[in-house]
Amino acid sequence: MTTQQIIIDTRKRLLEVGIGIFTDDELIGWANLVLTKLSGEILEQTRIKKTTLSFTSGIAVLPTDFLSFYFAKDYDWTTIEDFENEITDKMLCRIGSEIYVKPTNTTSLGFYYYKKPLILNILTPTVEPEVDQLLHEAIVLGTMVRAFEAMQEIELSNAYSVKYALLVNEEKQIVSILEERYKGKPLFNYQQLI
Repeated sequence: MTTQQIIIDTRKRLLEVGIGIFTDDELIGWANLVLTKLSGEILEQTRIKKTTLSFTSGIAVLPTDFLSFYFAKDYDWTTIEDFENEITDKMLCRIGSEIYVKPTNTTSLGFYYYKKPLILNILTPTVEPEVDQLLHEAIVLGTMVRAFEAMQEIELSNAYSVKYALLVNEEKQIVSILEERYKGKPLFNYQQLI
């Protein structure tokens, strides 16, 4: 679905229950909130990006499209507390819009991360969200939840929240299975107990 199709589908479903007073900007705003939430919940292999970070005194600026850490060879991603306590020799930590590295004499590092999806915009109505096609329906449902909340239609909001949650959980399972296949690991290990 394109941005325009998401708006049309959402508006059509809202009209079916008698609600149709929202502007395109409001619907796009809610759709972007849902898209951001989804992209954080379901991290798809297709959104992994590689970059080389350049460090000065152990600090590098995060890429502007950074969403979440994926991998850096031989380096552990740690919390601020673990970073300060130096739990390993080679580690990374995010503080604000910067990445800190130990050892601090590291000058560059290959770094993989999940990128943020592009924000939907009414000025680019033919652009599709950068998430799996199965999640486009979830964007519509999540947008409807927000619209019903804005109208204080709690029953409808709750009903669509359930539909949204079921769809997202189903997609999480599918992505998990695909991720296991992508990594080349078996889903189940055979064990002979006797």
